[in-house]
Amino acid sequence: MRSIASRTKRPAHHGPIWLPAIGFYFLILILAAATFAFVIGSSADADRNGLWVTAGLISAGVIFAGIILRELVLRYVRERRIAEHHRLDRNLRHSPSGEGSRPKFTLEKNAAALESIRKRSDAANLFGNISAGHKEVFELCDEYREVVARELPKIHPDSPRLKALTKGSVLAGKLHRHHMLRWAEIEAQSLTSEAHSADTAAGRATYAQRAKDTIDFALSHYPEDRALRESADVLDEVIRSLNGFDVDEKGKPQREERHPDKEVVELRNVSSTKKKKAGGKKKL
Repeated sequence: MRSIASRTKRPAHHGPIWLPAIGFYFLILILAAATFAFVIGSSADADRNGLWVTAGLISAGVIFAGIILRELVLRYVRERRIAEHHRLDRNLRHSPSGEGSRPKFTLEKNAAALESIRKRSDAANLFGNISAGHKEVFELCDEYREVVARELPKIHPDSPRLKALTKGSVLAGKLHRHHMLRWAEIEAQSLTSEAHSADTAAGRATYAQRAKDTIDFALSHYPEDRALRESADVLDEVIRSLNGFDVDEKGKPQREERHPDKEVVELRNVSSTKKKKAGGKKKL
């Protein structure tokens, strides 16, 4: 899979080195502790009670400033990703005035489109638990493959575009599968967690049904995926149980305590299995 991606030349510059959230906040805490110690050590002759309060406020200010800085950086990154998405849309979308008036999807446009998809894929993997990023990538892959499907019948068999677009379509297909399964997993876990936190059986059933719809959407593209089928089966059982609880809620209140915990744990076990299966497919 890396050989396909490496055929398209990447820009010479390298992206920024990102510090994970846990590492960043750990670094901020160390800096705040060092600031606290510095303030205490540099004012040994001052009033001790007032000094501790001052040092604590300064350290809290350091932590707060670090959180604000990280949010500003993340907002800037998100805005850049949206801008790249819009640029890719302009590259992929053709004039609607007729088949003959569509501009040619050249090798340069193909390389630019694939590079944009790869960048979006890297960003989605970096912010791995944000489902919207994965959804954007597989939607872009859909758009790219639609463009390639329109272009392939018009390409001469000896044209270098035939090989480039065919390989690009294969790469887009692999990225599509990876990000759609990741999106379905994150969405299903989030909705199942919401179901677990809901106050009523009807509320839990609503969230569980939304999670089932998400899994069904992924299954419509990849019906052979075992983890998706297992997740769908678990959610079906949860929905049946919750709907049954609505009918005889007063008669059997113990079911209120059983199903959310039991079924959520089962779904998370299925999701963990799917993560292990997909573990070797992330570097595309």
